[in-house]
Amino acid sequence: MDATLEDVQKNQNSASNSGSMPVSQTFNINGDVSQQTVDLVTRAMRQTMQAIQQDARMNGPIMQTIRRKM
Repeated sequence: MDATLEDVQKNQNSASNSGSMPVSQTFNINGDVSQQTVDLVTRAMRQTMQAIQQDARMNGPIMQTIRRKM
């Protein structure tokens, strides 16, 4: 689980530093979870929603893909 948490943190940091906005995030959590895990998942979900909202406002790649498929 620690390695997974580290991966989430690295991905969040690299995404925010590179300017890219990854959207796909999957969390598989089994058993008892620490407050750190809850905080990381909550933060990742918020960042994902903010990235989607920003993309929608700016007609970014997500919105362009959605419009092409409609």
